[in-house]
Amino acid sequence: MSAVNFELLPLAAQTASMAGGWVDVAGLKEMEVFIHVTTGSGTLTKFSVFLEGTDDDGTTAYELLADTSFKNSSGATPADEPTPISTNKRNVVGETAIVTTESKWTAQYTRFPDKVRVRLIITPTAAPSETFSVKAVGKN
Repeated sequence: MSAVNFELLPLAAQTASMAGGWVDVAGLKEMEVFIHVTTGSGTLTKFSVFLEGTDDDGTTAYELLADTSFKNSSGATPADEPTPISTNKRNVVGETAIVTTESKWTAQYTRFPDKVRVRLIITPTAAPSETFSVKAVGKN
């Protein structure tokens, strides 16, 4: 299996719900998705990040389930096991407050169509901003 690195959403401050552009992943059998939040400010009640797929070249979007996902350990001495490890879950990131410090999430996908994109949901309360990127490594 050869690996292909690609970006689903470049590092930038996001202040509202949005969808990224469609990315062609035809031929890939697996994807490891990495979400890296570098900083955040303001307040919100929902910060969700997940992938969508399409079966008609982008006209219709469908939410995808990650086979597994988890929030990475943080700090100089990572925990023995990231907690919790979730299976068959839509949200890779599912926070109910602003993420103000560097945080990372990982998700694995083995079932997805030829095109995918990132979907972000932010429910604001006072000028929220989350700065993050979404990258992936695919294997064919």
